[in-house]
Amino acid sequence: MDGYLRVKINNVLFRVHRVIWLIAYGEWPKGQIDHINGIRDDNRIENLRDVTVQGNQRNQHIRTDNSSGVPGVRLENGKWRVRIKIDGKYISVGRFQDFDSAVAARKDAEAIYGFHPNHGATDLERRTFQLKEAV
Repeated sequence: MDGYLRVKINNVLFRVHRVIWLIAYGEWPKGQIDHINGIRDDNRIENLRDVTVQGNQRNQHIRTDNSSGVPGVRLENGKWRVRIKIDGKYISVGRFQDFDSAVAARKDAEAIYGFHPNHGATDLERRTFQLKEAV
């Protein structure tokens, strides 16, 4: 499946995190429910937030086809190209000689556009952080 827990109520299937939101706040979420730490079966209320589609996309795991290890950063013609997707359009952040400068520029752009600090983390990084936080 997709990692989300589900429950059947009166023969209707619901995602558990949406039901938890209803129980906690007395209303269905207006948008999507984002699992802040990115762990889809961690349905603690403090790990859930009601966000727009755009807000949810700004807290995504790194894509499996990413080759640099950082979203929006790729080596192209000997330079590191950095871009960020905002409102469905790619914005060029710039081209950089070294990887560290490219990563810093991408992180700055993420902060400017309101991306969550977890954006681009791997599943392992997210779970490791979760384990450290729980100890």
